[in-house]
Amino acid sequence: LSAMIKLFDRNNDNRIDYGEFETLLWQELDTADEEDQQWACTQPHCFSLQSDPPLLNDGLNELCAYCSAPRHGVEDEPDYVPSGKWECANCSFHNPDSVYYCDMCGHPKPSD
Repeated sequence: LSAMIKLFDRNNDNRIDYGEFETLLWQELDTADEEDQQWACTQPHCFSLQSDPPLLNDGLNELCAYCSAPRHGVEDEPDYVPSGKWECANCSFHNPDSVYYCDMCGHPKPSD
C-alpha cells in the first residue's frame, strides 16, 4: 500500500487526496486499452457505414472487416483502395482482384 501511495502521491505529502485519486481514476478510464474498444471505419465508401447504426469492428482488428482499410492513418487518404482489391465505379465497394463483377452490385470490373 505504501508503494502505491508513493507512486500516486503527486503532492509528496505521503497520502492520496481526493483530487489525486480523481485524476488517477479518470486518467485510467481515459487511457483504457484501445484494443478492448470496438471502432467504426472512417472511410466514406465503407459498407459498414451504410448500416444504421454503423457496423463496428472488433477492437483487436487492425483492418476494417468490411473494406480492409487500416484502423489508423487513412483519414487523409479518402480514395484508399487496399492492395489486392479494386473499387467498384458504381457502388465503391472494394472487391478482390480475382473477381470480374462487383460482389455487392454486379457492376463489371473496370479494364486496366
